[in-house]
Parts: sequence; structure tokens; C-alpha cells
Amino acid sequence: MKTLYSKKSALLAFGAGLAVLAGCNLNSSDEGKTEVSTYEDLPNCSSRESASGVSPVGEKVLVEEEGMSYQCTDDGWVVVSVANFEDLPKCPAKRGKTLGMKVYVEADSMYYLCVNTGWIESDESSDGSMPTPQVENDLVLGSAKVIGPFEMGTQVKLREITSSKEAAFATTDSATVGSVSNRKGDFMVPRVTAYSDFALISVKGLYMDVVSGEVSEDSLELEAVVDLSSGETPAVDVVSHVLAGRVRALVNGGASVYAAMKQAKRELFTAFGFNSDSDEEEVKLAVALLLRANLDEGEFAEAVANFAEGFAETGSWGDEEFHTVLADFAFNIENLKIKDEETGEILLKESDYRKNLEKFGNEAAPAFEGHFTKFWVDAYGLGGCAGARQDAVVQNRNELSDSASAFFTCDNQAWRVSTDFERDTVNLGNANDGVLSAGNVDSEKMYVYDTTGFGTGTTIRWKEPDSIVLVIGKACTDYEDVVNTVEKTEDEDENDTYYGCQNRAWTPTSLTTYEIGYMCNASAKNVVEKYKHEKNDSYARCQENKMTVGSGEMVSYVWIPTDEANYDLRDEKCVVYDVFKSGSKYYYCEDSVKVNFKEATEDDQELGVCRKAIVDSIGTYKSEGTSVYRSCGENAYVAGKYEWSVTDKVTYDIGKVCNAKTIGTTGNAGEDSYTCGCSVYDSGAMGMVVKTTLDDCGAYPLAWQKN
Repeated sequence: MKTLYSKKSALLAFGAGLAVLAGCNLNSSDEGKTEVSTYEDLPNCSSRESASGVSPVGEKVLVEEEGMSYQCTDDGWVVVSVANFEDLPKCPAKRGKTLGMKVYVEADSMYYLCVNTGWIESDESSDGSMPTPQVENDLVLGSAKVIGPFEMGTQVKLREITSSKEAAFATTDSATVGSVSNRKGDFMVPRVTAYSDFALISVKGLYMDVVSGEVSEDSLELEAVVDLSSGETPAVDVVSHVLAGRVRALVNGGASVYAAMKQAKRELFTAFGFNSDSDEEEVKLAVALLLRANLDEGEFAEAVANFAEGFAETGSWGDEEFHTVLADFAFNIENLKIKDEETGEILLKESDYRKNLEKFGNEAAPAFEGHFTKFWVDAYGLGGCAGARQDAVVQNRNELSDSASAFFTCDNQAWRVSTDFERDTVNLGNANDGVLSAGNVDSEKMYVYDTTGFGTGTTIRWKEPDSIVLVIGKACTDYEDVVNTVEKTEDEDENDTYYGCQNRAWTPTSLTTYEIGYMCNASAKNVVEKYKHEKNDSYARCQENKMTVGSGEMVSYVWIPTDEANYDLRDEKCVVYDVFKSGSKYYYCEDSVKVNFKEATEDDQELGVCRKAIVDSIGTYKSEGTSVYRSCGENAYVAGKYEWSVTDKVTYDIGKVCNAKTIGTTGNAGEDSYTCGCSVYDSGAMGMVVKTTLDDCGAYPLAWQKN
């Protein structure tokens, strides 16, 4: 390997004294020649004048066998020119005989100076003095980690990076050796002297494995290109190893080491899809862990080597299949899918990495997890997940992925695996409300379109149907709770079953509802409908029912059979107990809630409708010229039913009905006095006697008894 040195700053100043290679006293007849066959053919070199009268000092002669040009100096013949870099003598030679030698390499059109680290570039004007080292007898401290640290005592080698026109990236043959000094992977390289700002540090040994948490079984070699002048702590790790390969390639292509280091780091960020302003330590850990994955040690070493080789050539992924393998790994470990195939036990999760890193002494390991997510999201081609893409469903666009068929949903600015419903409906498009469609992934599943069932503003239009929807063949999409037609189905026993669309769901209902054609609900309250039942006219009113449930109230609606009169009077305004004439008959409305009209009797027309509020009222009117007397009371056989019943003039004259409330009281009718009681047969008196208490009367009828 060439041991060259390239400095990115000013040209080096070189010392003058050239080492003497040889002094020769040959036959003077050879003096004045410009070419000789062998070194032994060189003429005598001394300060005396030659036979031609000219001193040989300063003359140059090419030795054809060696391909070297020698110059005669006061100290004898010394090498001043060679054809190729490889022809240069060993530098430094034993006992320093070549130190300070300056030689011109014709193939490179460049002078080189021999210093204690090897041949370095020079120029014709330099005086040949030794340059000043950038680092002289210094202690270099750094860290050496695969991901977990290399074992304590592992050897560390530092070689100065040199350069030449022909071989741009090269290092010194000799290395300064140090070792890992503690269990955290810190290393020391003592007594480092270097003329370059840059060095190549290599480490090879066993390491603490971040997957097993134990010492590795196999050793691994990693290297890093470091800037000794930067003041930063050198780090040798997986990422530095990948970057070193790319730096070498860029420098060989003509870039400076400094520029190559910057470019390589930028390209690595881009290759993994990380932002340039991302935390560097987080990115380094994420990249290393991705390459480590859950491979065995041999596979891991091979993965690092292969990726480094491909990245060195292009500054990007050289193997898209491997890129996808790592993306699948990042997705699987994040979603707890790295499992034992037989037991289903989770074998590895992100927290295992962090647990082992803490075990190795890295208590505050950088947050790599978010970079894992971004890596697989980018590799799958999902794109951004900002607020504008909320609920967006996207299929994995990476055909090489093991999860190529997976769908992902943007949920609160983060991608997650789509539900079966989301993946099945994402590409169904728009349809008419109530339409059924097979899923676009699972064609055996059906979905229903509904723009009203989820509220205003929602982007969701498809939903999973109830089983009855599949039987009926369309969905109930009643968002406003308006009237909808009723569908008839048949159950397995071939008995008719009826369903009504109410509150966005098919609800079992009655034959009456089916025959009427729509549900009784709040919108149809008190509506009276005429319908056909077995070819006969029938009538029903939509009635509201209220029931107390706990501290609340439950309201329901149901069709109640009614009569033709209520149908005919369906547009009549209900004024409770007002008697009105319709056609040839008289009617009244007995309930403002149920709006039920009843035919009025002659008593109702003349005296007003008998009801609870006027119980025990007494009235009279002329019927066909004859006075009739009536009292209002509750029907003895039907509770809550009130009606006018026949009474007599005595009751009318007294002004109150004789009943349980008035028993024992007296009243006058004309000149006669009466007591409210009952007439009971008394065996002792051998006749009827009047009783005036409820106990005495028992079941005997009450009436006004003349005193």
C-alpha cells in the first residue's frame, strides 16, 4: 500500500538535506553519460572537474535497470527521479537513511518527500525540511461499539490517512495501537503522531449483543474515518463503518476527505429517509438497530458488509430487496409481530433493545423508535399523515414487502394497520343510500352505503349491515326518523315477519304496520289511516304511549285500531268535550293526546259530555216534549267510563245524587223532606225500614227516602 500524505490546507515546507544512497568512484571514462545500464555503470561522482573540464556535481544519470534517475551531489549519487510511485525506495528506511529525501515521480508529475509516516506530496520549491505534525505524541480517546460495546481489552488501531494522485485514499503501513479500556466501550490510543487531520480507526473483537444481551460468540471488525483536528470524540460503530466505505470511494473519485465525510453522512440520512435536522445520535442508533434486526451474528455481519459495499458504490441502497426486508422488520417489531411460529410468543420488541442498552450502561439511549416508524412508512410508500389525510386508507405500495397486501389508516397523524372494514370499503366509491356492495378485499362480505347514518360532516359512508339488511336487500337509512315503508320478509318457518325502518335500523313490527305501509312514530303521532285487511276496510290511529322507567320516561308509538268516525274526523281540531255536528251525527273529542273522537248521545248534546270533572252533576231537558232527568256518574262495571244515567225529579229537586258520599244527609223536594239511605226489610217490624249507614245498607240500593 502507498503511504502517502495529503494535506487539505497550505503546502508543506520541506527540509533540504537529502539522504545519501551511494558514493561511487568509477572509471573516469564514463563521465558525461546521461544513461547507464546498471547502478554499477554510474561514472565517478566527486567535486573535481571531469575530463571535459566540467564538474560532475549536479549531473543527472538514468539507471535503466532500476528506472531511477540519480544526481551527483557532494555526498555522492542520490535518487532524484523515478518513473512510478511504486519505484520509490522504502520510506522510512532503517536508521532513517531516507528521511528528508525528495524524489520526483514522472507518472504523477509530482515531488514526494519521505517523512516518518511515509511518502508525502511535496513541491519543487520546498526546502526539504520535515513538516510539523498535526498531532504529536497525543492520547486519542473515543468509543468503540457495535451497538453494544466491544469487550474491554479489545485492540484498537489508528492509521493516518494519506493520499496521492494515483491512489487517493490510502493509509500508513504502520498503526498506532490502543485498546478498549472499560465496559462501556471507551478506548485509548496513546502516543499518536500524525501529519494529517484525518485517520482511520479500526476495532476487531467480541461485543455485547443488543439482541441477546450477552457477549457475542463471533468477533466483528468495524472502522471509522475521523477528523483528529475537529475536537470531537471519535466513535467506531456500525454507522461509522458504513460511512468509512463511502468516504473511501468518494476520495478515490477525487473528493477531499473532509468533503467526502460530509457527503457520506448526508447520503446516509437520505437513504434511510431521515431529515437532515434529525438528532444524529438517534439516527445512528436507529440505522444500527435496523441493520442488526433480529438476525443471527453471522447474518448481521454479512448484512453490515453487504450494505456498506452497496452504499460505498452509490451512496444509496444497493439492494432494494434488503431495504424492504429491514422495513418489514421495523414494521413487525413495532407492531409486536416478531413471534415464535409454533407458540405465538413474542420474541422481540423495541423495548428489548432499550432494556439491553441500559444493561450495557447506556441509561439514556437516544429515541430511535420514531425513526423505525418513519423508515417503514417511507419504504411502504404511505406518504404523509397530516391532519388533512385523517381517515385516509392506503395500501402498502412496496411489492417486495411481506406485507404488500396490507392497508394502513391515517389516524391522529399516525399510520396504523387498517381494520378489515377500512380496507374492504376504501375503494368502493360513492353509491345511493341503502345500496349493498361486496368488500373490495373480502368479496364475501357485504357493506351498505349510508350518507345520513353517521351525522353531518363525516367522511365515512359505508358501514357493516345488520343480518336483516342482508335478508331485506337494502339498508334502513332513516337519519331524520321520518316515516319509511315497511319491508316484509319470511323467516325460516315460512311465517310472515315484518320490519320497519326506524332510528336507522330495521325493527320488527306488526301486520297492521305492514298493511298501513309505514311505521307509527313521532312524525305520525295521532295520524289516522285507512287500510285493507283481508279485503276489508280497517282503521288505525298512531298513538303515543308514555311509561315511567326509573326516574325517566320512555315514549313509544303504536298503531291502535279505531273506527270510521275517527278516520272521517282526522282533520278535525280536537277541543276536548266540545260537542259538534258532522254530517247527521254529533261527536266530541275525549282526549287531546290520543285525539280520539266519539259519537255524542242526546244527553251529551243537551247536558254536555259526562266526565270525571262533573261526576254527580244533575241535569234535565225536554225530549219529545217530555222532561227527562239525568245524573253523571262512573259506570259500575267499567272503571274510568263516565256516562249520563236516568234519575228522578226528587233527586233533581234536592240537587244532589244519593250515594255513598251523601248517605244519611237530608234534603227537600217541594214541601216534602227526604233522607239519603236504603229501604231494608225488618223481620221484627214485619216490614220495610229505612237505614242511613253504609254498614246497614250493605248491597241495598241507595235512594232518597221520604221522611
